[in-house]
Amino acid sequence: MAGQVDIFTFLKRRNIPDNIVHQLKDDKIDINVINVMTDEELGKYIERYGDRLALRAFCRQITGTNETTVKSGERTTAKSSLMEKIRVRLQGKGEKADPDVGPGVGNKHASKDSRRVEIGWLNFQKGKYYQVRTRQGGGTRHMSVQKTMTMEELLDIGKALFFPNGKSAKGPLKDFKFDVRDFSHCPVPLENTVQQLYDQTKLRMLRIYTCSKEKDKELSPKDATIMLSDSSSDFEPTDHRPIKTRRKQRLSVRNQPRRYHTSRIGTDHPVHHIERSSDSDEEHSTLNDDAASPRGSEKEVHYVKFRRVNIVQDVLNVFMDPRVMEVQLIMELINEKALDGEGVSREVYSAFWELFLKQCEGEDERVPRLWPDYSEKEWQAVGRVWIKGYMDHNIIPIRLSPAFILSCCQGVSSVDEELLMMSFLRYLSVTERESVEKVLEGNLEEIDEEDLLDLFSHCLPSKDNIRAAIVVMAHKALLQEPKFIIDCFHSSIHNAVPRLLTKESIMELYENKRPTNRKVAQMIKPSNESLNPQEQAALTYLLRYVRSLDQRKLEIFLRFCTGSSVLCKDSIEVTFNRLCGLSRRPVAHTCGAVLELPCTYSSYPDFRAELDSVLSGDCFTMDIL
Repeated sequence: MAGQVDIFTFLKRRNIPDNIVHQLKDDKIDINVINVMTDEELGKYIERYGDRLALRAFCRQITGTNETTVKSGERTTAKSSLMEKIRVRLQGKGEKADPDVGPGVGNKHASKDSRRVEIGWLNFQKGKYYQVRTRQGGGTRHMSVQKTMTMEELLDIGKALFFPNGKSAKGPLKDFKFDVRDFSHCPVPLENTVQQLYDQTKLRMLRIYTCSKEKDKELSPKDATIMLSDSSSDFEPTDHRPIKTRRKQRLSVRNQPRRYHTSRIGTDHPVHHIERSSDSDEEHSTLNDDAASPRGSEKEVHYVKFRRVNIVQDVLNVFMDPRVMEVQLIMELINEKALDGEGVSREVYSAFWELFLKQCEGEDERVPRLWPDYSEKEWQAVGRVWIKGYMDHNIIPIRLSPAFILSCCQGVSSVDEELLMMSFLRYLSVTERESVEKVLEGNLEEIDEEDLLDLFSHCLPSKDNIRAAIVVMAHKALLQEPKFIIDCFHSSIHNAVPRLLTKESIMELYENKRPTNRKVAQMIKPSNESLNPQEQAALTYLLRYVRSLDQRKLEIFLRFCTGSSVLCKDSIEVTFNRLCGLSRRPVAHTCGAVLELPCTYSSYPDFRAELDSVLSGDCFTMDIL
């Protein structure tokens, strides 16, 4: 029983309570039992995950040290037993050696007629081959084939697997041309056999890719990608840079992930505006509730690249051309690994408004202020960003004052006093807001005059005129001072969305877009209705976490999952994995609003600490394809 004593001493050193140690002794839980127990069974005794891991490692160490094998009535070490087996095998081979026997002796695969292979699917897009995932009809298929089978025959098998009945998520079989590539994505001659590749690669398992490339993706030199600099509009043809675009084909959407690692981009890097024929396999569909967008009609597709560190200016460089409203934009963030199936576009709009609003006046609600380096073109471009983000992706910046937006759509006179004062209160700081609310309620005796001095520039009006003075102040701050900006916005968004004609429609839009803990919690849906206990626990932790967040962290979580800090998707699909240790982390695919959640958390505090760490870091940078 020396081994048991060692275990219990080890547990006491890890501060395991004595009653737990005694219970293990009473239940006769020794080294051999621990080695065959599941983690769930061991967890009934030892609660902390780290203690269970340490105990298993200790038992493996003891077992490896004390393992013995009985042979010929004597106990020998496992190492000695293994060496004896090797000697017996070598002697056996020597006895059976026969010069007439072929070279297959000693190689079990040489005597077989078939070999195992793995078949995957690579699809060509944006100048590269990308592996198609299982949910898109790809994945890895395992099969046993004849050693003499050629790559051409394997290609036919791959077509049947990934294009059943001649169809796939990427399009019909007839629209593609095919070849075969090996594990390193290098082309393989179609006449090569499976055995020849095994002999060449020396791999234990041969991996072959069926590679597809759309036939109409062959670009002539005139249709090649055009790179434009900052000084040239993305939609402005010049004598030296002719614009070539092609109609976007309707293809399936690939889910995009949210990433964690920082990716910094040099500030001297020029923004690239790319226009090329569509070789992407994503469908850039329109996601809007109220706005009418010509989803059924084809639009010209423009590829644009942005730098995250200069996102405001880069976006405005594109949107200063009015024709941006007539095209579909496929967006890319430079030095970040992501393909735009709407998730990247939502992230671009969100990043733009986040930085733009930091330069605006106000607190909970803000209005733009005149900037010396912004002319009429820049402000009109900002208006186009607002309306196109809403029409294409259902995104609006809800911190931009609704009174300001209504005046941009229908004129300053359309803003009544009720909406004006409601926006003005949220425009003020908390202290100023409390004082103004007391004034509006008529509780003048409760107000400390010092609280209003700064608001009225150290000159308080009389008590009879103070309410009217506040209304004038609100009108000036929200409508008069930004009047030039309102006029520029008006020229871009006036009547662009017919339903945004009244105060009620604007307020309904803001209310529908504003996330709340209840709304976001209701969006969370598991991909599978039948969950095991670990998955159910992780889902419960997630819902509890979402319901506990303050408004700012709730918006960060929503943007982490969907690419937008406002409500623009109907649901967030949750799938589960069993990642643990240093590799454990949640992964979000923003295009499809899918959250991959580990189900290996031992407690809610463990879950909360890890998700807090993710959301407090650089969680918006995209670094997974």
